[in-house]
Amino acid sequence: MNTYALDCAFDSSATAYHSSGSIAMSYGFAAESSGNWTGKGQRPEGSKTGDQIYFSVFDMAGSATSATVTVTFATAHNAQPNQGASPLSASDTQTLAAGVALSLASNNASTGCNVCGTGGALGPYTIANAGNFAISVSTSANGKSFGIDPELEVTRGSGPEVP
Repeated sequence: MNTYALDCAFDSSATAYHSSGSIAMSYGFAAESSGNWTGKGQRPEGSKTGDQIYFSVFDMAGSATSATVTVTFATAHNAQPNQGASPLSASDTQTLAAGVALSLASNNASTGCNVCGTGGALGPYTIANAGNFAISVSTSANGKSFGIDPELEVTRGSGPEVP
């Protein structure tokens, strides 16, 4: 079993250019091995069923002390449309899709984004379904909305990791 994190970084002091819509976040995947986290970049991250994943947010301005995090999975990009809309179990998906209040702690580091700031993580969640999943992560903090849309690729069983 492997453990991954989808790290999302935002700056709560940013000013939106357009008043409508969210401000883009940066993101990066990270993988844990023997207690150490390594950045994996921004390409679609490959994992297997049975692996675990965290969803993390980091405020680079360091001013947000809490955030509401919503993680949703789009069905349009699924490799197998009949498998459902999420790589996670139904209970995990319902919790994430509804939005989760997350306390952000000082002096946290995002290995995936290579930044420090206030941050926190949701999870771990066990990956239960194989496929190609488009993820939408949105965060609201300090009265502002932030969003990003990365992708997760999951293979069945204990097969090789997807590049």
